[in-house]
Amino acid sequence: MKYRGNTSIRYDKKSFTIQVVDGQGEELNANLFGLRRDKTWVLDAMAVDRIRMRNRVNFDVWNAMSRVPYDTELDRRNGTVGLFVELFINGEYHGLYCFTDKVNRKLLDLKKPRVDDKGQPIIRGVLYKGREWSSATRLRGYETDTTWQKKWNGWELAYPEDYPCESEFSISL
Repeated sequence: MKYRGNTSIRYDKKSFTIQVVDGQGEELNANLFGLRRDKTWVLDAMAVDRIRMRNRVNFDVWNAMSRVPYDTELDRRNGTVGLFVELFINGEYHGLYCFTDKVNRKLLDLKKPRVDDKGQPIIRGVLYKGREWSSATRLRGYETDTTWQKKWNGWELAYPEDYPCESEFSISL
């Protein structure tokens, strides 16, 4: 278990990432609370959400109206699922949290890159994460400079992490 969040870490009530491991400390896929099998989970402190339900309700509505355009093991879902829990750490009460899965390669059923006969990667899906507030992450505009880095305009290429390149940030309309 470790603290989670770039901004939320400053709040008194901390969010956590939980990684499931076996008795030898090896990562373990587990189905916690019947949500889905994975090795990492989120305990969202909901520190700035006074009614403690904004994110959960928003993702539940999103899941009801949006699906990825291809079949996945998780019914084409592209948002988190979760439930409310009361958190105790070493017997000390920490309050109400939202226990959720994560939007990751496994949820979106993104295939790992392959390499063609010339040694070039064949990218078969990408996943971005907003790392900072910018015009681009607020969907108000973006810088047109291209990049071969993992980060661009406040976005970070989360997957595939091994092949950052300009094409991952290209917009096709």
